[in-house]
Amino acid sequence: MRLAVIGSGPAGYYSAYRIMKKMPDAHVDMYESLPIPYGLVRFGVAPDHPEVKVGSLPPATRVSRTDRS
Repeated sequence: MRLAVIGSGPAGYYSAYRIMKKMPDAHVDMYESLPIPYGLVRFGVAPDHPEVKVGSLPPATRVSRTDRS
């Protein structure tokens, strides 16, 4: 399955992370209009999900570095 996530802010990364965790055969394409990812997290707005916060970006980084994205 191939999916597209629009936006690379906390919600986009969290969605991609959860999709890839629950669906091992899924491929996720992320689209962002800005030149830098992470949305409002870059400005200190904390997301609802602690595993996506800037201080602990490993899940988001893994999503970005996998061959499934």
